[in-house]
Amino acid sequence: MNLVNWLQNSASEFLTFIFSIFDYFGQISFFIWIFAIFYLFIDKGFAYKYFLAYQTGFIFSTLFLKNIIKRQRPYAQDDALLSNRNSYGFSLPNERTMTFALSSCALLNVSKGSKKIYYILLASFILSTIAVTFGQLYFAEAFLLDCIVGIAIGVLIYSIIFKFVKVTNKTYFIGLIVSLVSFVVIAPFILTQSFTNNFSNAHVFEFLGLIISFSVGCYIENKYIKYKVKNNIILTSFNALITTIVLLGCHFIDNILPGIVIFSFLKYLFIGFIVTVVLPLLFKVFQKYLYIFTNNVQPDKVEMSHITIGEGATKRLAKRLSKTLKSGDVVLLSGDLGAGKSVLVRQILKTYGVKSTITSPTFTIVNQYNTPKCKCYHFDMYRLTSEEEAINIGFEEILDDKTSIKFIEWPQNVENLLPNVYKKITITKLSKKCRNIVLENYVNQN
Repeated sequence: MNLVNWLQNSASEFLTFIFSIFDYFGQISFFIWIFAIFYLFIDKGFAYKYFLAYQTGFIFSTLFLKNIIKRQRPYAQDDALLSNRNSYGFSLPNERTMTFALSSCALLNVSKGSKKIYYILLASFILSTIAVTFGQLYFAEAFLLDCIVGIAIGVLIYSIIFKFVKVTNKTYFIGLIVSLVSFVVIAPFILTQSFTNNFSNAHVFEFLGLIISFSVGCYIENKYIKYKVKNNIILTSFNALITTIVLLGCHFIDNILPGIVIFSFLKYLFIGFIVTVVLPLLFKVFQKYLYIFTNNVQPDKVEMSHITIGEGATKRLAKRLSKTLKSGDVVLLSGDLGAGKSVLVRQILKTYGVKSTITSPTFTIVNQYNTPKCKCYHFDMYRLTSEEEAINIGFEEILDDKTSIKFIEWPQNVENLLPNVYKKITITKLSKKCRNIVLENYVNQN
């Protein structure tokens, strides 16, 4: 009995089930779902690498190869598989199994899965590709070789991008250029097929709409919106609910759209902008008002609210804060020990042009700095035992000076000496490197 025919007949139902899994979890809609989770709730840099891997794999398997190399397959006729070896030809990567492999690797990475499992998978996919290629085994009507090649190439692309690509502004720009070039390359095809109902090519339109919107949207968000993931269970749960509702709503758009493939392009163009621009902008507003709600802050008092991750983000925010301050301002800094109050003041003073070493006034209580903008005083009231100590160092006279800016840490220790008009910066420590920084303006009526 022919071994190939026996395998084809006995494994048909099992393989149909396996391929249905690949078919479902390799769809663009599933990729969007995973990308949205990474981009909105975990890490934008990781999400963008995942997108670049998907973009590279899809272009490799679909836009270039499948339209260039003639597909030669074994095929079924009257329910009988023709297994003549002469009908076997080139095998091409299957884009859905490639997406399935990329998503599996990314989820394994995020969940801190074992690296040994990952390398075992990579080795088994490569060995399977070699074995099936030489054995020329095709099971039933499913293109097993295509799928295995797709999985192997997907894992390989994931490995290369996640190991060697660093996400920078240049990376976003390169992704944008690749997307636009892809669009131009296939423009003639779009012009001839856009208003047809030939849905066998709809996935190409879906892909193009998605990569253009994701590339442009990620670039816009990175440059202007700067949404930061916040590890707050209430906010994350609420954002996840909104994201789920939005993506389900976009999925049901299919039911009302006319049956022409140009709408496949427009639908995913629309969804891409929602995920990369609209939702980050919306969640950034949610972050601000959640802070206002949980800290009993009056919304009309909030001038600025930002979440920073790392020293670089703190420097950029300090530069923005410095532009809002003027001579005569009194700035109160509130936050736990180690929240970064002195670090923020130091960055603001550097922005004003202070060249000398800037130290924390923990023991001296006050440090004075002469800057090109104006004179600045930095107070740290943490060690004060009474307000009289502040009076003895001239605290009240310095507050009355309208030509200087005063920064005061631990202002609650001199509460009765504070002016009626002041600005308040509250720093909340969210994680080791993440801070929520809010600037408020107050005018006491008493």
